Amino acid sequence: MESADVVFHNGLILGHSAAGHEPSVVAVTDNAITAVGGEEVLNLVGTSTRLINLDGRTLLPGINDGHLHIGGFSQSRPPIALDVSPTACPTIRAITASVALRVAQVVPGAWITGRGWLGEALNDLPGAEPWAGLLDEVSPNNPVVLTDFSGHAIWVNSAAMRAAGVTDHSVVPTAGLARRDADGSFTGLFVDAAQAMITEHVPARTDAELEEAIRAGIAELHRNGITSMTDAALNPLPGNEDTLGGARVFELLRRICSRDDVAMRTNVLATFSALGCSMLDATEAGLPQWQPPEADPAWFNVRGLKIFADGVPPSCTAWMSHAYPDGSHGCLTVGGDTDADRAEELALIIRAGHDRGMQVGVHATGDLTVEAVLNGFEQLSDHGGSTATARRAARHYIIHGPLATAEMLAKAGALGVGFNVQPSLKSTSARAIEGLFGRELSDWQWPLRSMIDSGSVVAASSDAPVCEPNWRHGVAGAVLREATDGEVYGAGQRIGVQDAVRAYTAAGAWQDGAESWKGTIAEGMAADLCVVDARLITDDPRTFADTEVSLTMVDGVIVHASRDEER
Repeated sequence: MESADVVFHNGLILGHSAAGHEPSVVAVTDNAITAVGGEEVLNLVGTSTRLINLDGRTLLPGINDGHLHIGGFSQSRPPIALDVSPTACPTIRAITASVALRVAQVVPGAWITGRGWLGEALNDLPGAEPWAGLLDEVSPNNPVVLTDFSGHAIWVNSAAMRAAGVTDHSVVPTAGLARRDADGSFTGLFVDAAQAMITEHVPARTDAELEEAIRAGIAELHRNGITSMTDAALNPLPGNEDTLGGARVFELLRRICSRDDVAMRTNVLATFSALGCSMLDATEAGLPQWQPPEADPAWFNVRGLKIFADGVPPSCTAWMSHAYPDGSHGCLTVGGDTDADRAEELALIIRAGHDRGMQVGVHATGDLTVEAVLNGFEQLSDHGGSTATARRAARHYIIHGPLATAEMLAKAGALGVGFNVQPSLKSTSARAIEGLFGRELSDWQWPLRSMIDSGSVVAASSDAPVCEPNWRHGVAGAVLREATDGEVYGAGQRIGVQDAVRAYTAAGAWQDGAESWKGTIAEGMAADLCVVDARLITDDPRTFADTEVSLTMVDGVIVHASRDEER
C-alpha cells in the first residue's frame, strides 16, 4: 500500500461526508484526500509521511469566501490606507487625528485614503452625517477619501472635491446620491454610483504596487484558512478601474492564481457598470466585448455576472417596504424613472446574463429589492425556451438578502435560488436596523435558519473589506446572533456550528459549481484544508473570533503554518 504524503490525526474532523461514524484521521497524497477514517488510516504512514498531530484542534475543509473584493481589501489596509473602523477610530476626534498624522507624513497635495467608518458608531458626531468640514480642519490641502464600512458611501473633504472638479453644478450619476446642504453645496458624502464623482480622480497605484498589495492580501486570506474566493465585482474591460479593482486586478488574478504561484482558487463575477449600480445599456454593451480568458478553471474561473440592485440600509439606499426615519424608502440602483421602470430594467439585466450562460449574483439588501430580483429570476423560465431546470443549473443567487421575508425565502427555495450571506454583520448591524425599523425587523434580519429551511443553498462569506476575512467571527455570529454588547437578536434564527461551517465550505463549493471536487473532507476531494486552534463543537463560540488558524493547505501544499514543526 502506497504511503500518504500527509496524515492528520488526534483531532476533531468537521465538514466530512462519512456516514454513521466520526472520522479521526485524514490522509493526503499529492493534491487529493486519499483516506478518511479511524486508526486504520494510520497504516498509510510511511517513512516519508508528515504526521501532523492535531492535539485536539479542528480540521475542516478549506474556507470558501464566496463574496469578497480582493482589490478593495488589499488596498484598504494599513499601511496603504487608514483604518478608520469603529475599533480603531470610535470617534470623529480619533478619525481626524489619524488623518492629521497621515497629512504630516505625506507631501502636500497627496491623496489620503481610509476605510471602515460607521456613522452611528461615531459617538461624538456633531450631526446626522459626516461632512467635509470635519476633515478640512486637519487636511485643508490634501484630498481625503474615507470609505464607509460597507463600501457604499465615501466621506471626503473639500480638497478632494476640488481635485475631482466637483462643483455645485456637477451632475450626480443615475443610481447615485450626493448630499447637499441648505445652500445646495455638496456636503462631502457621496453614495453608491455618486462615489465615482470622486474616486475616478484618485491616482491609480502602479502595477508593481498593486501586485504587492494583492499578494499580501491573499496571504492574509491564507492566514485565515481561506483556500477559495469569489471576487464579486470586477470589470474585465481594459481601462476600467474603481475602488474594488477593475481590469488590472482581473488580469493580475488570472496571471498569478495557480498552484505554482499564488495558491488561491479564484472565481470572479464580472460587472460592466459603475460601482454601486448596474445599467442595462452598459451590460449589453460590455458582454459582447468580453470573452472568458484562457485559464485553468480550478484556479481562475469567471462564472457569472454581478448586479448591484440597491444600496444598504445604513445609507437609506436599500429599497424597503418599511420607511426610513426621513420617510423615504430607497430605490433600485438601476436605470429607470419609476420603481416599475427600474424593476423591469433589473429583470432585463438578469436575463442578459442568463442568456449569456452566466450565473447571476445580485446584490439585494432591501425586501422590495429581493422581491424584484426573485421576480426577475422567475421570468427566466418563460423566456426563449429556458426551463426551470436550466435556471436551477445556472445556480443564480442573491447576495446578502438580510431582510427577505418568509414568503420570499419560500419562493427562493422553490426557484432554486441560493443566498450568499455575511453572518459577521449581525453583531455590528443589529442595533442600527433596530434604530431604523424597530426591534421586530432587527430580530428577523439575517434569517439564516429560515433560509436553510426554505431549501435554498446558503453560502457564507466576509464581503471583505466590509468585514475582516475572519470566518470564525462569522460562525459565532450565525450561532449566537448577539449584538456587540451581548444582547441576543432573534434567537429563533440561530443555526448550529455544523450548518455554519457548511455555509463557509460545501455551500461555497456549490456556488462555484465545484462541489464534486472540493468543499468536503472525503476520499478523492481536493486537499484544501485548514486547522483551527479550537474544538468548534464544544468550545464557547464567543472565543471563536480570537482563535488562530494554525495551518492552511491548498491542493496538498501547506501555504500557511503558525507552528514551526508544521511549516
